Amino acid sequence: VLGGLQVIKSAHETGVKKIIFVSTGGALYGEAEKIPTTEDAPTYPLSPYGIHKLTLEKYLHYYYKVYGQDYTVLRLANVYGPRQFKGGEAGVVSIFVDSAVSGEPCVLNGDGRQTRDFVYVGDVVDALIKTLTIKFCGELNISTARETNLLEVIAAIEKASGGKLDYNQMPAKDGEQRRSCLSYQKAHQMLGFVPQIDLEEGIRLTLKWAKLRS
Repeated sequence: VLGGLQVIKSAHETGVKKIIFVSTGGALYGEAEKIPTTEDAPTYPLSPYGIHKLTLEKYLHYYYKVYGQDYTVLRLANVYGPRQFKGGEAGVVSIFVDSAVSGEPCVLNGDGRQTRDFVYVGDVVDALIKTLTIKFCGELNISTARETNLLEVIAAIEKASGGKLDYNQMPAKDGEQRRSCLSYQKAHQMLGFVPQIDLEEGIRLTLKWAKLRS
């Protein structure tokens, strides 16, 4: 949060025309009542990560109202794709794909029926580029509006790889959301955004990249 505030403050003081903040949609809404979830839904994040993203969104709004600093927030769903390495902040698709390529078992926390909205990195980049050209101070979900559970992700990886993905099942993590899926209709209206890569094709492309670097 403090680092983000320094960026916002410095951007304003040096005359940056616009700030595009990459926020989170998957971790911001908590256990939403409405699926797919829209930007006007209540925000009750269940993790410090989500809380900190929301805090910076509020500071951006403050800088806009008080100082006129333009900004747009993109609330990303669960991003996956090539160049997302296992470890660090890697997502579950990256971890599972890495295991499929290496042949080493991975860990599945919970029953595997928890859902996420998986959006391909190429579609996210397209949204970021389009955001440069619009005049809009507020929040936009970048997503697919498709709810997919982790067992379905495993099945898609097995189909793309032609082999079995070994995993060890462990208890669910404390505070983990059960469901997450975002509406992108507002982004469609403001940016003309429509996701182009479905999960099956995205996993195929991710697996191809992972094999080349292994």
